[in-house]
Amino acid sequence: LTMAEPGANTPLLCLLDAPAACLIKQGAEAKVYRVPLYTEDAALALPAGRSAARTASTTHVLLKHRFFKRYRHPALSASVTASRTVMEARSLVRCARHGVRVPRVELVDETHGVLGLEWIEGISLRRWLGGVPEGDGVEEPSSADNVPAPSQETQRAYRIGR
Repeated sequence: LTMAEPGANTPLLCLLDAPAACLIKQGAEAKVYRVPLYTEDAALALPAGRSAARTASTTHVLLKHRFFKRYRHPALSASVTASRTVMEARSLVRCARHGVRVPRVELVDETHGVLGLEWIEGISLRRWLGGVPEGDGVEEPSSADNVPAPSQETQRAYRIGR
């Protein structure tokens, strides 16, 4: 199956249907999930015949899935989805190279419209800036219930950016 066909069943897309995957937000363009990734014990081969053990671990990533749009022609949908996914990943990498603190890009699958980013604990930027929730009924998982009030400079910058 191709990305343009609904129901494409790849290992990466299966992560989104896993019981441990948590849907955070859904918009018109994409669904955003928090997904655990598991690594197994592994032995790393190092130079000079040395080796090191790597222990099993679990990390969380944010997966953004640009889903199939039924109203678009399949070829157009595949092209738009791939280009937007790659552009977003490139923009994040460019920001990081110039010293802007952004989530690390963990994986990109432009064929299926999936972007994986480093999971950062805390509240969303929208919520921190005092933005109005989107009202989609899906709550963000957050360890911080007390949202700090944005500074006056932050509030001013937010109003200018609108």
